[in-house]
Amino acid sequence: EEASLFAHALITLKYWLNNNQEKILHQSDYLIGRTISATSTAPYIMTRYFAALLFYAEAASMSADEILIDIYKYYSSTALNDNKEQLIYFEYVISEALILTGHSQDALYYLRNYRSSFNKSDYNNFIISLDNLKLLEALAHYLTGKYKTAERIFDEVITSDFHFLNKHVASILYLQLMNKLKRKNDKTMETKTKLIQQTGFKRLNNFLD
Repeated sequence: EEASLFAHALITLKYWLNNNQEKILHQSDYLIGRTISATSTAPYIMTRYFAALLFYAEAASMSADEILIDIYKYYSSTALNDNKEQLIYFEYVISEALILTGHSQDALYYLRNYRSSFNKSDYNNFIISLDNLKLLEALAHYLTGKYKTAERIFDEVITSDFHFLNKHVASILYLQLMNKLKRKNDKTMETKTKLIQQTGFKRLNNFLD
């Protein structure tokens, strides 16, 4: 059951990135109306499930208010806070989903502690990179109108340290933000176009426009 839920959550993310609205909506049988125990379900499964709900709600033009409340409750629960590695994973995955679906102010709430709580252990580097989190923070500040803060954090990001499983998505978003901060050149925009063609992540093409 957990494996099925995790797979459908990732498929929903893929369809969202590919801008395939029809297939996202077909995920409703797997995502909507399910009774899931947050205490007995692995934290990384719950994290991906909540992110998928955000993508589904955005595609279906549904209010995300109840989902946002459930995410906050889970973030405050002992089920998540007893596992520091999974807490970092949650903050990354949920913040990314919130930013992509238009909830950047909420994302900043979950990104407020990552610098102090991130422990550069081998395990943390395996599940996520600190530079991925910095990029999300820069994006969230930019989208909430804090341009100088966004630029300061953007300058801290080391693209070569992006996590290997999320390098393409992070690189596309980085190049989008570079463009908005007036750092663009013909080479960077050409690279962004190639990455979108290579991945099929059409939804990210004009994300910040």
